[in-house]
Amino acid sequence: MATRVQFRPLRGACTSTSTGDSGGGATTSGGGMCYLLTLDDYNILLDCGWDHGFKVEDLAELAKVASSIDAVLITHSDIEHIGALPYARAKLGLTAKVYSTIPVYSMSQMFLYDVYQSVVEREGTFAPFTLDDVDACFEPAIFKNLKYSQHLPLEGKGRGIEITPYAAGHMVGGAVWKISKESEDFVYAVDYNHRKEQHLNGTVLDILKRPAILITDAYNASNTQATRRKRDTELVVSITETLKNGGNVLLPIDTAGRSLELALCLEKHWAHNRFGHFGLALLNYKSFYTLEFAKSQIEWMSDSITKSFEANRDNPVNPFAFSYLKLTQSLSELSTLPRPMCVLASQPTLTSGFAQDLFIDWAPNPKNLIIFSDRSSPGTLARFLVESSPPPQEVTLNVSRMVDLEGEELSEYLSKNPPPPPPAPVKTESTATSETQGNPQVASPFSKSYDMTPTMFSQMGMKTSTFPFVEPALTFDEYGLVINPDEILPKSIPLKPERKPSPEPQPPPPPPNPKKRVTNTRRIPVNCRILYLDFEGRVDGKSIRSILTHVSPRRIIFVRGSHPSLGQLTNWCETYLKSVCKSVHSPAIGECVDITEDTTVYKISLKDSLLSEIDFSKVGDCEVGYVQGQIVPVAGTATLAPLYYDPLPNYSYDTAEQEEAPATDAPPDSHKLVETLPGRNTCPPEGHQMVFVGDVRLSEFCEVLSRTGVQVLIDHGILLCCGGKVSLQKVDVDGNSQVIINGNLCPEYFKIRDLLYTQYTKL
Repeated sequence: MATRVQFRPLRGACTSTSTGDSGGGATTSGGGMCYLLTLDDYNILLDCGWDHGFKVEDLAELAKVASSIDAVLITHSDIEHIGALPYARAKLGLTAKVYSTIPVYSMSQMFLYDVYQSVVEREGTFAPFTLDDVDACFEPAIFKNLKYSQHLPLEGKGRGIEITPYAAGHMVGGAVWKISKESEDFVYAVDYNHRKEQHLNGTVLDILKRPAILITDAYNASNTQATRRKRDTELVVSITETLKNGGNVLLPIDTAGRSLELALCLEKHWAHNRFGHFGLALLNYKSFYTLEFAKSQIEWMSDSITKSFEANRDNPVNPFAFSYLKLTQSLSELSTLPRPMCVLASQPTLTSGFAQDLFIDWAPNPKNLIIFSDRSSPGTLARFLVESSPPPQEVTLNVSRMVDLEGEELSEYLSKNPPPPPPAPVKTESTATSETQGNPQVASPFSKSYDMTPTMFSQMGMKTSTFPFVEPALTFDEYGLVINPDEILPKSIPLKPERKPSPEPQPPPPPPNPKKRVTNTRRIPVNCRILYLDFEGRVDGKSIRSILTHVSPRRIIFVRGSHPSLGQLTNWCETYLKSVCKSVHSPAIGECVDITEDTTVYKISLKDSLLSEIDFSKVGDCEVGYVQGQIVPVAGTATLAPLYYDPLPNYSYDTAEQEEAPATDAPPDSHKLVETLPGRNTCPPEGHQMVFVGDVRLSEFCEVLSRTGVQVLIDHGILLCCGGKVSLQKVDVDGNSQVIINGNLCPEYFKIRDLLYTQYTKL
């Protein structure tokens, strides 16, 4: 039975308004990814992203379906993948549970806090959501955190659906989601990176073979990336030359994502060259918390970082315990560092944040350098500077600042909004003054005659209600009754220092000065050098094609890509994947694509006695066993439900007779079964032909052969062994990869064949 599958982009689809290549500019308003996947009647929201413009009208499609969403899957922690979540929960009626990895849960809050404060410091307010909205959507009851490869069956309405996150690269905790229902797998993979970096391993998307549907993006479909060594070398060389010439370097970066890779790279370079006389700073409002979270997420990072941390268990050194990189949260803190300096500042778009402040100050100086590690969204200043060739001589900016009210403006504001009265003093337990019997202010009880009543005592100024004895007043502090140590301790016992009295309650801080927003239009000369280096951490066009060939999905849905790049990638799939891929789709915003596929897979019930005899083997995430036999439905004893009890076609009926028969509640025995053909053999088979399950990479098998002493040479995709006596070649047959081994019948041939068999699971 087929699962009804529908897909609908809410943000982040193809459009003809993009400039340049790359799909980051291929969305309706720039960045932001948000898609609706419907499995039967269960709605899954894939990401809930926004862009740094935070325009409410861009969420019109999300507003239509927010209240009907049953689950939300988040892939990465940046604004483009989770930026709209607080707004959707606070104002659009989104109540579904959110699923992500642990680092995405932690780092997402840093992104949202930082962008909120960056805007508020300049605009005075942030209309889309408040910090309370951010805190509310990260409540533990709302978020469910998963580990990589952790299978989570959904409950309630989603019973029968299982979700699993896999490593995506790009950002710490980034996920490729596999959604499984019955026999079909649906893979959602966007912004993944196949390359291993300093702080992250590459994606494991290639282990998810033959999914029913692959949802992926074409962001870099037409781009070719330089090698990591060349990229890193160009970065440190450009920075070093600028600093030695007396210039400053600005890197506009995100808050807690790709900034970690740049921070590690520059810290390593500073330590290697001992650049203590050059400043190096990470500048954003949450820099301290970002690094603290990074220190606690070592197990989510690359193998090299994990091994280096575990190698020194007696004295472990956290790779994010930086010695040269200083954490700053304001421009005043930055001014205390030595100059010239290199600063990693947020936000990457240059529309707000410290990066905009430093750009305004440093752009006019020709000695300075601005390095963009991300192309950012279209319509932003960063994207304009990256794509302009040659760079503009000047740019016009509307710069907003919050300044204190002064003079007549302050007087007018205070007249309309008088300050609240000061709070009443807090009543505390006053320390009573010790009275002594010789106090002259205490009147003698026999000086006059009067009735002995408490009222008369009070009128006469008496402080005690018993006479003629004047009881001493008791002294109390915050710990209770004050005890005089001289009265209870011998003189020979040394006394501890006298306790200090509790501090007086401090008055509340004065209310903040009223402020106003001042917006100025400024013309900024751009005399500094501008350089773009690809530190985005995304797969390039060549690798996209390689991964698609390896994964071999039955259907592909492309999102977020320009028309030229999507057209090229679609034509390539239709040419080279036509034998394995049935269709390729690239829907527009709001367009619903029905990709339901009929299958010949049916559910059956096996007896426990049969299950106990099957020898299961672990293959990937599944356990596979081999059973050979016939399914013969027998009236009254069949374990498969009839048609009118279960929609699965588990029984074979006479269709004509079934249509004429009236509806009845009779038991299944009353239906006439179609006679089945008897099996050829009356006795059970003694065995079956061996089945090889799994996939072998020739590059990995080459290492296996080398370790066993076999000489190996790869020539045009063919593995030549023992001087050409044996050759192995991987071919694709009907969507299944096969390894063909050729050679003379010699001992080397059988040795290599036996080693090849060990790479498979044999049934």
